[in-house]
Amino acid sequence: MLKNLFSLLDYFLVLPVISLFPLPLAYQLGRFRGRFHARWDHTRTALARKSVEDLLGKSQSPIARRYQEVHSCDELDAYLFLVKPFHQVAQFIHVEGAEYVHEVKHLGKGVILLGAHLGGALFLNPFLRSLGVQPQLIMRPVVKEEFPSLFSALYLYSRFRSWCVTRAVGAPPLLSGRGVEEAIEAVRQGTFLWIALDVPPYLTGRTTQTDFFGQPARFPYGPFIIAARAEAPIVPFFSSLDDNNQRTFRFLPPIWPSADPYKMEETFHCCVQLLEQEIRTRPEQWFFWEDPRIFFEPSSQEDEMVERHQ
Repeated sequence: MLKNLFSLLDYFLVLPVISLFPLPLAYQLGRFRGRFHARWDHTRTALARKSVEDLLGKSQSPIARRYQEVHSCDELDAYLFLVKPFHQVAQFIHVEGAEYVHEVKHLGKGVILLGAHLGGALFLNPFLRSLGVQPQLIMRPVVKEEFPSLFSALYLYSRFRSWCVTRAVGAPPLLSGRGVEEAIEAVRQGTFLWIALDVPPYLTGRTTQTDFFGQPARFPYGPFIIAARAEAPIVPFFSSLDDNNQRTFRFLPPIWPSADPYKMEETFHCCVQLLEQEIRTRPEQWFFWEDPRIFFEPSSQEDEMVERHQ
């Protein structure tokens, strides 16, 4: 009860107050909040530190703490979106590969923006709208049964953030679990559809096995089916919160998928490798350090445990 009270104050008092400060100072204060969480919640920090050591081979690394700083700033973004006009926020967003966005925009086609849970990308939506394109995303509805209580701070914040995302997109997000037809039609109509590649396999539909950090893992295959059927390019996209407390949006060259199953699978493996490369380059930006095992095949996890006990 007491812990939930502190969480309520944290989400609905501390974060709103921080959002009132000018950027980039607000992000620096958000980082301080993340450092406090890292010290206060030793279990989460220990899990993240162990995962970093297992996948990257880096012991005693500050990545586990710094990732919580970045995650804290991502939570702050919902309030920043409400209290600051986007033209103020845009001053602190650096864009790499903007020419690729303009390239596909001039083709008059929809796009699959293939991103990941890296750095935080809530402001991607108003950024795209400022370019004159309609963003969209696929989002899971917030289900209260997945939280410990109706008045759980995380449940209430998740509802609040979903509302903010809807306003940022400018239209109700597509709900996951409805199949791909709705998404295909949206892309055919010219929508820039943002889809995360690193969605846990148990939360998505069709998945395909691939290599991830040297182990067999499974990732969603739906984005590639949507792109092929809509005849739309895939533009890999990554976000980061940099050391200067400014955001960077990175757009990579468009990938044109093929309806050929073998070539489509090659594109899938290529995109997973791009994700791994981004995580290795900026590991503190990834939000799944507490339990990256959700992506790995059970057999690979069991083999690893056997090796540790030998």
